[in-house]
Amino acid sequence: MKDKFKGQSYNRAMNEWAAQRDLKRENSSIFSSQGGNFLWGWIWRIFLMVLLPLLGYIGWMRLHMKADSWNTELRGQAQQFIGAKESTLRRSRWDWSGGLRVDSLKAKGGPSSFFKELEAVNMNTQITVPHVFKKAWHLKNLDAYSAAIHLRNGKPLATADNTQGQLAVLTAGWGISPDFSQLTIDSYSCRSLALSWGSSPANSGEIAGTLATMVKKGNAWKTTFEGGAARQGWLGNLRLTSLRVNITSGEARIEKGDFTLVGGGSGTISGSVTLTETPEIRAMVTMENADSKNFLADSLQKMIQFVCSGSVALSGSTNRNTGVVLDAKLSIKSGSIRSIPILRALEIVTSEPRLSQPVIFGGDLQFISKGASESGSIALEGNDILFDCGPLFQIGLNFRHERKPVMAENIKDAQPVADSVSVETSATLRIGLAPEIATKLNFAIRTEFGAREEGGFHWITIPYSGDEAAPTKGSADRMLQLHQGGN
Repeated sequence: MKDKFKGQSYNRAMNEWAAQRDLKRENSSIFSSQGGNFLWGWIWRIFLMVLLPLLGYIGWMRLHMKADSWNTELRGQAQQFIGAKESTLRRSRWDWSGGLRVDSLKAKGGPSSFFKELEAVNMNTQITVPHVFKKAWHLKNLDAYSAAIHLRNGKPLATADNTQGQLAVLTAGWGISPDFSQLTIDSYSCRSLALSWGSSPANSGEIAGTLATMVKKGNAWKTTFEGGAARQGWLGNLRLTSLRVNITSGEARIEKGDFTLVGGGSGTISGSVTLTETPEIRAMVTMENADSKNFLADSLQKMIQFVCSGSVALSGSTNRNTGVVLDAKLSIKSGSIRSIPILRALEIVTSEPRLSQPVIFGGDLQFISKGASESGSIALEGNDILFDCGPLFQIGLNFRHERKPVMAENIKDAQPVADSVSVETSATLRIGLAPEIATKLNFAIRTEFGAREEGGFHWITIPYSGDEAAPTKGSADRMLQLHQGGN
């Protein structure tokens, strides 16, 4: 450096040296900038070469997962997963966020399925990239807006075989080929579920319009129903508050069940159902302040109305002719009787106005319902039923009521008729009158209606006429005839 600037003044030498340093720095900066632009250019080229085909692939994949071929293949996988013998799937689609949606799925159960018929509407789940490319899909939740399921009577005959005749999923390629024999789902939910079972009056029941969730916990499914209405046989109008059921491979046990009743009152449900080919039901329903219109036939509601408390024991199986037996033991708290012809006749012959529409102050109501000998029939039997109407009189009742379908005598006549039902009713109505009222009956009435004294009352027996609308009208007309001196 000294030789290079020899003979120059100190100031001039330093200026030339500084100028040379600035030139080198500028050249270095220029080379660095050009090298960076070159490198970034290649990086963007490689990125676009990868990104554009990937975006195109995902776009085509989305289109394919809306196509009829995908619907057909997804339907086949779903059909094998639930063990259905036939099914229909309408409009499925998958979006960028991983949302998989199906407009509706209808299916008819096979020998390995838990249902006879199933329909689910607006089903939704999540399966994101890269999980959508796996064989074994794992879904955290499968949700449906509404669903209707009619349960099979009994445990499936065999475990579903998801490998027999399996459809080749996505034969057009695209890298998505789930195998639903490996599908796992952590939970199910439905905002409006209709669950039904049984096929005859003696074993049919349902839970309708309920918010349902099922969450897998180990080897069990924790199932919750909130809201909706429940019914088993004649016991209906149970408005569910909450029903919690623990389902395992061999049993469904009710952990907690609360409901309210139409017209007031509330109750609880407890018990279990064995999940076998012949399922056994053992359950107890307790009720407080229940209105009789929740379980009385319409024709009886016109004659009598009361509030009661008590229990209904459920037992039996949906796979037997006897069906699910309901054994009711109820205590009547209050009520009233109206529009019964025999009571109006007693009012006339005794001149006692309080007899025509008496108030019920208490009593006991015990009856059993079960299937009869013929398939599709149901019988109700009540013994020693008592309505306490105070010191003036009491009413006792024994009855048997059977409804059964009428079968055509030959195939030619076998046309479905809505009201092809035979009704047979036998009953004995006993009315106990206080002595001061019984003495107003003439000898002919006391003799024909078999008056006898028991427990401080004089009891007369009223034959049942068989007319559901007015079962005592014939006896009432006869009593009035005897009161007027007729034979």
